[in-house]
Amino acid sequence: MTTREVMQQQGSVINLDDGFGGYTSEIEGDIGDEQLNSLLQGCLRIKFGKDNRYTVNGEPLPKDFQALAVKTVRAKLKWHPDKSLPPSHWVLAANEKWPDIVALNDDAPKSEWITGPDGKPCGPYQRQSVLYLMGLTAATERYVFAGTANRDHASVEQLASTIKWRRQSTGKIIYPVVGFSDVLWSKRYALQRAYFVPVRWVEPNTGGGETLASDTIKTIDATAAPAIDDDELGLKTVAEPTLKDDLKDTIPY
Repeated sequence: MTTREVMQQQGSVINLDDGFGGYTSEIEGDIGDEQLNSLLQGCLRIKFGKDNRYTVNGEPLPKDFQALAVKTVRAKLKWHPDKSLPPSHWVLAANEKWPDIVALNDDAPKSEWITGPDGKPCGPYQRQSVLYLMGLTAATERYVFAGTANRDHASVEQLASTIKWRRQSTGKIIYPVVGFSDVLWSKRYALQRAYFVPVRWVEPNTGGGETLASDTIKTIDATAAPAIDDDELGLKTVAEPTLKDDLKDTIPY
């Protein structure tokens, strides 16, 4: 999809197929078409571990690393008893509710169950939240953060909610450049979760019809390369809205 297509609007309603505007935490029955899981292919994998540290393809993520959040998808996974096979996935549409994973696993034949991380049998279905990001170097590397744990869903959901609110308050289709931090998830278990912090907001330049993200991939060693100007990436920084803009009204004194 080109940025021109991404930026199409109908009236005052922002009409996007990037997953942010249609992100929902609602749950209902199972809907979707099965296909082989290719959601993570061709991307450098960013993970937030139980040690509360980020890695990318197994290497520590630089503390000052930033990337452009460009898309999110939500998917239902079905794992195979044979761990050598990739899981099947069903991508949820915008505003489609999460399937009831507990019910799906309860209804799944025991022959389809898998061995969980704790070594015990468990159902084959999981929810997965996926966040795609673009590097800010000339190579515009493709990154992905994907998780099935509740804390991973919460991390992507918070960013999606922030993006939705910011687009509504500015009336523009904008994307955040995010830093990688963490916040408390479980005080009992001293567990943090990923926190994607918007450090600035940009909007694509649609004049040339270029795509928002590149197919170029680089290794983690290249992430230390100097960032290039937004103009070279086809982006422009968006000014922070005033309180009047946020409220869409004047402030009486």
